[in-house]
Amino acid sequence: MTKKKPSSAKKSSKKQINEDPRGFIGWLRGTDDDIELGAAWTNAKRIATGVTLVAILIAWFVALEPLKNRVRQFQSPARLVRIDWPLDDRNQIANWLPASVSEMLMQLAGNELRGSGAFDQESLVRAAYTLESTGWVRSGVEVRRRADGTIDIDGQWRAPAVVIQRNGQHYLGAIAGELLRVPAGLDLERTTMFRVFNPYSEAPKDKMGNPAYGEKWPGGDVQAAITLLDKLGPLDESKFIIGVDAREYMRSGHLLIITDAGGVIDWGSAIGETAPGEVTIEDKISHLRRVLRPGQRLDTQAGRIEIYNRVVQLDKTSR
Repeated sequence: MTKKKPSSAKKSSKKQINEDPRGFIGWLRGTDDDIELGAAWTNAKRIATGVTLVAILIAWFVALEPLKNRVRQFQSPARLVRIDWPLDDRNQIANWLPASVSEMLMQLAGNELRGSGAFDQESLVRAAYTLESTGWVRSGVEVRRRADGTIDIDGQWRAPAVVIQRNGQHYLGAIAGELLRVPAGLDLERTTMFRVFNPYSEAPKDKMGNPAYGEKWPGGDVQAAITLLDKLGPLDESKFIIGVDAREYMRSGHLLIITDAGGVIDWGSAIGETAPGEVTIEDKISHLRRVLRPGQRLDTQAGRIEIYNRVVQLDKTSR
């Protein structure tokens, strides 16, 4: 029997080193070569280093909040909150902004910014949101902190236009029917502003059922009434007008002008809406001025007057 010659190529009993990265756990364990060579000291150093890193991370997260609190103690608190109020042509604060409202806004902003320091950005965000939620300023309020600690607040303002009355409740509305928050001591019932009576829908509400300040009154009748009042406001005869009643708008599209003598003047369709047979806006205004002519006021003689036809019609039976 012929003896088998020994192979010249010796098989290596050493395993191949896996050079691919194996992550943090693999780095701790080391390579197979380390294990085979008995590099216990190497593994011990790796494990000790890993444990140290984990301990540092845990210590960092545990100490982070106390560190923040410690930093806040050395921050300079807000020295002054300054709101960029709306100004009139004389560079004075607009007279349509009641002092009680400006005080309310300053207090709301100050409550969010009190004690805040140079690194406190969250309070700036909260102050902006709080002011926007009153409805007086539109979304996008800017709250900036100056180097001296002064807080500047700037935004686009909404001006009040009407008092909206529904079911014995009084609300303040802006020119597009947005709801504006007022202080508890501000009596809207006694104001001389134009009024919108009896809108079809309730005031806008948030998810909690509270008034949604800054949101438009739903339904469109409030906006139609405000547009009419904006048209009539420049007239001299507007001093005899209390407001517009919207109770018939959803049914017939008509708006009713309410006078200080208790008269009801049917304007007809809202501005921008046309109906067959109705005269132009200019003719309606001409009829209205005739009805409210000083010394000859027809609204004191009739309970309801129609001015949307070619001829003014008085209904004295409803008086």
